[in-house]
Amino acid sequence: MLGSFTCTSCAEHVWNTKHFDVPIADVNLSVLRSPGSPSTDAAQFVPSVPFVDGLLDGALVDPAGIICEAGGSVLLLLCPPCKSALSCSKLPQFSLANLNVLGSVPPELSDLTLIEELIVACCHAKMCVVKLQDHHDDVELPTAQ
Repeated sequence: MLGSFTCTSCAEHVWNTKHFDVPIADVNLSVLRSPGSPSTDAAQFVPSVPFVDGLLDGALVDPAGIICEAGGSVLLLLCPPCKSALSCSKLPQFSLANLNVLGSVPPELSDLTLIEELIVACCHAKMCVVKLQDHHDDVELPTAQ
């Protein structure tokens, strides 16, 4: 089945062939807790946590990657890198709890061009790949001899 899922830890959309259903009891959730306290400088960049009570209280995770089964058990959908790190009780490199949170795009900024996005961005990518395609197949170009 060709489909994708959202990793609970890093919120990446991954192909279904590369996912792990991990019971919540098998994960050290303290690793995914929100970093920073109100007294730290990092606290201003920490988004609000989606869960304020229960097993996931204070964890910075993507709710789209959580499955609540009928029997009351909870499964976390994880991509291979996040599963590998969490199985060693380490914070995954691209985890939301590692402050890798972009947040949602405001409606006012949803239709910006690439150049406009680069102008208003707080940080910039080191590389941006743009693939250009020629739609003029009927034009013959001279070839080098």
